[in-house]
Amino acid sequence: MEQEEYRREGIEVAVIDYENNEPTLQCLIGRIGSLLSTVDEECKMPRASDQSLTTNMRKLEAHPSGCLKVSKSDRALEFSVNHYAGRVMYSSEGFLEKNRDKVSADLTQLIRHSEEMFISSLFRANHRATGSFAIDNSRGEKRHTTSTNPAK
Repeated sequence: MEQEEYRREGIEVAVIDYENNEPTLQCLIGRIGSLLSTVDEECKMPRASDQSLTTNMRKLEAHPSGCLKVSKSDRALEFSVNHYAGRVMYSSEGFLEKNRDKVSADLTQLIRHSEEMFISSLFRANHRATGSFAIDNSRGEKRHTTSTNPAK
């Protein structure tokens, strides 16, 4: 688009062909069957680990873009993405922990003791291992929510 405008104004520009990055983007950030959706799903699992994440990422190697490759070693927590910058290596170590939206314990305590009943009630739920909340309702039943963000 910009190249066309330059030509209309008489400015000489080299023609640059851009590769369509959409398949790679879908593999990385698409709603279903992407790297980020896989990380999000793993975060919901109580016993998920960096190793289980890496193992589940192997399914993404079959993505039509062919952009993701996971280390062949079961112990290696590495994968690579082939995109506009070429093939780039990543470590999946710590991905799950970094992706969990945990609220700090100090902040949770502070809000639980707020004088505003509504505010304090938002953080009375017990945290589960996955970072989600177990909410006690008025009938004594436990209800679980998968949201790791209490405001959701």
